[in-house]
Amino acid sequence: MTGVPDKIWLMDTRACAINDALRHRAGKLDLQHAAKHKWFEMTERYIRSRDEGANKVIQLRNGTRSRRLGFALTQA
Repeated sequence: MTGVPDKIWLMDTRACAINDALRHRAGKLDLQHAAKHKWFEMTERYIRSRDEGANKVIQLRNGTRSRRLGFALTQA
């Protein structure tokens, strides 16, 4: 992808989108289709179930990482 540092993998971006949609109560089939996966088992590999405390730590780390890399990591 143009303009995205090599340190960012598409899998990370896709996992973020899948998990954000899951938090907004998207259905399993919706997640699978949005990720363009043939089988839901593949989509499940991207689901990163965490409690809210762990999610807050991740958000704080993303803020630090985005400043260090020089671009903003955003959530929809």
